[in-house]
Parts: sequence; C-alpha cells; structure tokens
Amino acid sequence: MNVAARILFVIVAVGTVSVVVTRAQSSTAPAVRHADAEERKRLAARVAQHEAEWNQKAAEDFPQDSWSQRDAFHNLESGFVNDVAKGAGVGMEDVFRGVDEDLHEHPSKNRNADVVPCKPRPVFD
Repeated sequence: MNVAARILFVIVAVGTVSVVVTRAQSSTAPAVRHADAEERKRLAARVAQHEAEWNQKAAEDFPQDSWSQRDAFHNLESGFVNDVAKGAGVGMEDVFRGVDEDLHEHPSKNRNADVVPCKPRPVFD
C-alpha cells in the first residue's frame, strides 16, 4: 500500500469517527416514561389476548419441536410487545413486567409459563 492510500485511509477513518462521535454527543435519549400498575395490567391483558393465537401458529410452524415452538412464540410476543410499548410510550420492560405480574397473579398451563425440558438438537457437521 503506498503512502497516498494510507493517508487517504487515515483521513476517511478519522472523518468517520468524528461524524459518529459528534452525532452521539448531540443526540438525546428518547424520553420513556414508566407505566404504573394499572397501565401494566392493561398492557398485559392486550398481550394475553394473542397468546393462544401465537401458540397455535408456533405449533403449526414447528410440530413436535417444543424448543422451536417456544422460540417462535416469544419472537411473535416480542414484536407485539415492542409495538404496544411504542404505542403506549413506555419501555418494553414495563410491558413484560406487566405480563410477568399477570402470570404470577393468574397462573395457567396455557400461557407458556412452564419450562421446556432441555433436549439439545443433534449437530450434523
């Protein structure tokens, strides 16, 4: 690599780092408020309405594979929780806290609150 190319590389690298640092320093964190207990209950109820549908979709997509069903369920749940949290102007952790509180208050086998036994998949390399 010749000297001109090295100088150009350093200039581009320093310029890129400068832009990133300047943008990071001038940005502000989004103002996210915390949900109170009543709002967490309402948000958790919205999530609970869709759990049976997500369970069914996950079971159809991954029959006989409990681990993958759980992964698929929680992927659907996470996307919905993200949308609900944004709509309510709260953090996802408040919605998940509401779901957790609801699970503890109303335990049910149909709500994916149990643990799937550890059965690792075989690796075929």
